[in-house]
Amino acid sequence: ETDAVQFFLLPLVLGQSLFALILSNTLYAAAISWYFYITHLGYRSLPFLTNTEVFLFPIAAVLAIFVLNLVGYPFGFGWNASRIMAYVFFD
Repeated sequence: ETDAVQFFLLPLVLGQSLFALILSNTLYAAAISWYFYITHLGYRSLPFLTNTEVFLFPIAAVLAIFVLNLVGYPFGFGWNASRIMAYVFFD
């Protein structure tokens, strides 16, 4: 789903502006968080597993990285996830 949305937003998310960074990283943070949430729901439905809340813990790390990128942007620390993925897949 994120790839389909990202495809249509490529002119926006591959830019070097703060807006492109926020849009791209929001898409990736939402997709990764959704993955961990869905995984949590799947494991929670198994009756022999307990404490499946631990599968939600990585969402805190995703949010921390998102905030660090946002706060670090003026200091040159912001990474645009779409630009990184485009480099990995197409270069």
